[in-house]
Amino acid sequence: MVENEQQNIRPSPPTGSDVARRAGVSQAAVSYVFNGRHNRHVSAETREKIVQAAQELGYRAHPTARSLRKGQSDEICCIINAPPSFFSYRLYLSLQQQIVAHGYTPVFYTSRDTPTPQWRETLRGMFARRPAGLVMSQLVDMADDVALARQMGIEHIVLISIRPLEDVAAVIFPGWPVGHIAACHLLERGRRHLGIVCPRDPLLEEIFQQRLEGMRSALAGRADTMLDMLPLSPTLPEARALVQSALVHTDHPTGIYAFNDEFAFYLLKALTERDIGIPRDIALVGTDDLSTCELMRPSLTSIRFDDVDAIGRRAVGMLVGMRGGQPAKEPLSYEIVPRLIQRESS
Repeated sequence: MVENEQQNIRPSPPTGSDVARRAGVSQAAVSYVFNGRHNRHVSAETREKIVQAAQELGYRAHPTARSLRKGQSDEICCIINAPPSFFSYRLYLSLQQQIVAHGYTPVFYTSRDTPTPQWRETLRGMFARRPAGLVMSQLVDMADDVALARQMGIEHIVLISIRPLEDVAAVIFPGWPVGHIAACHLLERGRRHLGIVCPRDPLLEEIFQQRLEGMRSALAGRADTMLDMLPLSPTLPEARALVQSALVHTDHPTGIYAFNDEFAFYLLKALTERDIGIPRDIALVGTDDLSTCELMRPSLTSIRFDDVDAIGRRAVGMLVGMRGGQPAKEPLSYEIVPRLIQRESS
């Protein structure tokens, strides 16, 4: 019986003292290495011994204890408040890769709903972990969340947003120029009766309004043009219903800006099912320039932002630069410049 109980007792996890004994160094040296201060106190040869001993023993410094000692953790928290999409997934992956490449631990909190009291409480819990910095990508006003972060002692924050926030570094996805580019392109293709897909998701309302204003500016002063609102959720049944209600009669839009590529894919499928020619009867333009745009039949004209990897690299680079005390080489806000990628659909 005693023998069985002894077999069930798990060995205690290795400690910093165990690593120090295995490496033949002081416990202080181990502490310097795993608390991010080793460059000043420990030689490269000693550090290598410590890291090897830690790997052999399976030792990992406890992040909470480490954050208490340093006043912060090694985490960079990414707070995302946006509907799921192919583009956002690629952006999350890019952020994660860049954070790891800089030696930090990525922590993500995502929500596809408008902020609630529970959202705020969750943020409080994340901020209490004392992250090294925040990357916040939200389609709603972030001023309150940023104020809460700063109140709880988080200094280094970068936004990925549709508009800047005073005194906060940001990578800006502009809305107005996107709508303007789409409308100008469709006008150049001879389309005068235009339509814009209006997402039903309330999180997309502000960016939709920005893009709508961009389209309206391109049509301003032109009496021969019309602009229809086309409400849609990104599902095939909804796209089919929209085609039936608004796009099969004689006076339908002949050029549609579909808000983004995912909406455009569903609309393209529903239109071709009804033998509506693209672009013969209706020209179609999306946004994000997903890789699948080239695979569609016909291939989809889209408006492209910077390469997603470049966006993640820039956002994390700005944050790490702040932490290192590097002087800003660029303005506090960087606005991405969209450009049209023309294909067969227009």
